[in-house]
Amino acid sequence: MHPLSEGMNRVRNEILTLRQERERFLSGMRRETRDRKRDVSQMLAQFSNGFAEIAPRKADRTVFLSDLKEKVSDLQKKTREDLGGVREALASLGSSTPNAAVRINRKPESRNSRLVQGTPATEDERGGTMPTRSES
Repeated sequence: MHPLSEGMNRVRNEILTLRQERERFLSGMRRETRDRKRDVSQMLAQFSNGFAEIAPRKADRTVFLSDLKEKVSDLQKKTREDLGGVREALASLGSSTPNAAVRINRKPESRNSRLVQGTPATEDERGGTMPTRSES
């Protein structure tokens, strides 16, 4: 019986070895899974922090762009008004009326602001020819 008991001992040892290897494998899988879960939760936290950092900058950028649009719009309006005044002043230089400069100073609105409001323009304001000194 000696060979039979040696065979049984060998099989038992192999079974124990396989059980230990299986337990080490499962333990390693649990550890890797735990580590992977920790890494994923850290990565998600970093994403969340990144989004939290970006949100105020995006809001600031939106406010900045809104202010910029308003400022540009105001500058465009003032430029149109200034150009209208310049055109009126140039037109009055060639006119034969002596008080043209006084008329321009008393005039509250410029050509472009009347056009924006829907008031019809005169022929000179629509792009007619301006009189030259020789025509006066």
